[in-house]
Amino acid sequence: DEAPAAGGLGKAGEGAGEQPGGDRAAAPAARGSAVAPSSSGKARYVPPALRAADGGDAARGRQLRGLLNRLSENNLPSISAEVAKLLGEGRQRPMVDEMVTAVLGAALSEEHVLPQIALTNAALVRALSPAAPHLAAFLVEALVSRFEDDYAARRSNACA
Repeated sequence: DEAPAAGGLGKAGEGAGEQPGGDRAAAPAARGSAVAPSSSGKARYVPPALRAADGGDAARGRQLRGLLNRLSENNLPSISAEVAKLLGEGRQRPMVDEMVTAVLGAALSEEHVLPQIALTNAALVRALSPAAPHLAAFLVEALVSRFEDDYAARRSNACA
């Protein structure tokens, strides 16, 4: 896993890199990017016509990442309102997956995690609970899955 950008949240696919449920698939926003992972794990080019077929999820994902990168305690109400608006437009699941990836990426970074970033992300998840009541559940599920994976990896390394 790569460390997130200086603001605590990186591009899609950085940070936790997991889907809720423990899948180690590419982040949902990768569907709309010019480069998408293939079954062999190597990136492959996705033509613009196919990128547009995602129903605007890629553009909404970029907008969501921009909002999350600007998130601070001072602008939490305005950012949460804009994110709630994004969650209300189009398909909600890709946006929830993007949120889970970004929040876990900030919280589980290999770099030093600032408590203020973790608290601000937690406040955002709480503020979004009326717009996306299942966001917290997906976040907890992904966190538990990541914990189990890391625990199993450490345990197998200790036995080797």
